[in-house]
Amino acid sequence: MTTILPCPFCGHGDVEIDQVEEHLVAVDCPECGAVGPCDGTIMGAIREWNSAERRTMDNDIFAFDLTERAA
Repeated sequence: MTTILPCPFCGHGDVEIDQVEEHLVAVDCPECGAVGPCDGTIMGAIREWNSAERRTMDNDIFAFDLTERAA
């Protein structure tokens, strides 16, 4: 079983996996509306969502590092 990490923006733990286009899925947060990177597979979308950099700030708000990753 693969763990899906909480939303990096709001920390909400009950995120969802949705189809965003015919052959693309993404993890999204129903609480704040964040949508993770799209991938052709559910496992790929989860991997991308989980690999996004998370850091806590002084007020414990989560944030993505949105810098583009090298291919």
